[in-house]
Amino acid sequence: MDNKELESRLNQLTGNVMGLQTLLLSVIATSGKRVNIANHFKEEALRTMATLNAESGLPDEVLGNLERWYATTLEMLISDEEL
Repeated sequence: MDNKELESRLNQLTGNVMGLQTLLLSVIATSGKRVNIANHFKEEALRTMATLNAESGLPDEVLGNLERWYATTLEMLISDEEL
């Protein structure tokens, strides 16, 4: 797989993640957690996009960002604690 194809797939995956998170925000999140989760999504999206746009950004780093994004988002959604 060449770099252009890999970049295209990563961009598509990032778009899918953002769409899924918007759905989660509107359907699952309670109003008490909604703002905190939305801010978390924005921070992680900015971090991931910065890595995608960096000249030295490696696919492994982007995938690591996405993995952390998923893990931390799931933790926030299933947490019983008030954020």
